[in-house]
Amino acid sequence: MRCIPLLLALLLVSPATAGAVENAGAGSSMGFGVTAYSPAPQVAPRINLPSLELAAAPGGTKLWQLRVRLPLLNTIYAAGLRQQLDLQADVFWLKLGQCDCPVGNHVVRPVLGPMAGARLNIAPGVVQPGIALGGRFGAEYVGPQRRIGLTVAAEPFFELRGGSAGPGRSSLTTGGGALLVIALTGYQAP
Repeated sequence: MRCIPLLLALLLVSPATAGAVENAGAGSSMGFGVTAYSPAPQVAPRINLPSLELAAAPGGTKLWQLRVRLPLLNTIYAAGLRQQLDLQADVFWLKLGQCDCPVGNHVVRPVLGPMAGARLNIAPGVVQPGIALGGRFGAEYVGPQRRIGLTVAAEPFFELRGGSAGPGRSSLTTGGGALLVIALTGYQAP
């Protein structure tokens, strides 16, 4: 939990520009990649179905973006087909690159930063809360009038889950992987 004071410190020392809300908006992301978990050591494909993403510009800054991802379709899939409740939420603290490489009336900017996530998996006889740590590293294409952003990024992550794995059994699951994520975000007008 050392991340929370660090995030607050970064928020307080980040330069802010009043009225620059181009980094606030909402959209969707989806990803494809690989994962491996222990105690069942095997590499498997991982698909993140389209997820809701909310973006906010703390203090109206153009330099930082707080982003929250809620994988709602993955939750519905797990409940309907796998008979379990699998809740997840990820929070990203992204540094937005200021090179703004011009491409006509559009820009491409680097996007990178850490991620912290919460997990809860409940199935018959299983209750496993957990955490995830990782990051997002990529680039965002921002269209005309800076209203639409298309991000392509890599997301490496590590997960740790504990809890009950059945009557009288406790379990610790560790694992991780990497995803290639594509996100489409609609931003407020700057």
